[in-house]
Amino acid sequence: MGPNILAETEAFLADAMISRPGRVMTAVMVEAKVIGSAAIWRTDDAQLVGEMGYTLNQDYWGQGFATEIAGLLIQLGRERLGLRRIEETCDPENAASIRVLEKSGFARDQRRPIASQSNSRRSESLMFALG
Repeated sequence: MGPNILAETEAFLADAMISRPGRVMTAVMVEAKVIGSAAIWRTDDAQLVGEMGYTLNQDYWGQGFATEIAGLLIQLGRERLGLRRIEETCDPENAASIRVLEKSGFARDQRRPIASQSNSRRSESLMFALG
């Protein structure tokens, strides 16, 4: 989704600046230019489950960055957060994101409806899992 309105971007950046246990959040940069963001966080401490997500400037789509980011997030999740299972959701219509997840070792797990009060323009997400 996007582009975001200024208030959404400001809220995101304010949250990103807060260090939280069980979360690794970073800017995605190419040649000293921020082209996106990436994060992985623990969602279940007892079961060591986490979720990851990333955004990437459209100008950089289709160049392998998403697959590289996914691989790095998986590594961070395993090594720094001790995750056994990592989940990721995506738009069922986004074939490129589905390919990135499958290339990264994720398997399709389920379809999830999106609450009507959500900001999303879609009615459901695909959930993928690794581990």
